[in-house]
Amino acid sequence: MICHLGKGLSVKDIKQCAEGRENITLVDKDISTPDGLAVDWVHQLLFWTDTGLDQINVVDLVSRRRRTLFSDGLDEPRAIAVDPSRGLLFWTDWGVHARIERAGMDGNDRTVLISGDSIKWPNGLALDILEQRVYWADAKVKLIMSCDYWGENTRLVIRSHQRLKHPFSLTVFEERLYWTDWDHEGVLTANKFTVLLPYL
Repeated sequence: MICHLGKGLSVKDIKQCAEGRENITLVDKDISTPDGLAVDWVHQLLFWTDTGLDQINVVDLVSRRRRTLFSDGLDEPRAIAVDPSRGLLFWTDWGVHARIERAGMDGNDRTVLISGDSIKWPNGLALDILEQRVYWADAKVKLIMSCDYWGENTRLVIRSHQRLKHPFSLTVFEERLYWTDWDHEGVLTANKFTVLLPYL
């Protein structure tokens, strides 16, 4: 299990936590504000976004060797997700030019999937690996959307100021989406196939 641990609001390390054992520090140097985490359970790799350094990094959980994959062209990298079966990495950036990007887990073939006026604060990001779809929650425009792994076939899942006051983290399991919301102070859920729109 991987966890963030730190003092106050400033998190300066990433630790591995296991029940009944002492926490192991994985990363504590050249780190500023680790935000999103994604584990490649096949190859034993941990990827993370660092909004303070504007980087995307990876560490091998066995050898502890680390590498910066991206340090250019990032403004506010936030959520991150990985599909080890296809060797793909996805992340959100809610900076001035908000977007969702994809690259190979080796750092090659970086491409923008979603950008423009329809995306502002993409906080949560989740993958449906079986369907090869990317889901994201946007806290500014109050919606959850999805697209395929190539940025095509976009679908609106939820648009609601009531249910999506400030969505933050997002995950998908089978037919359901689950997300946290800062204003609701809880976990909410919806069917990923049912479009939920505001009442007229």
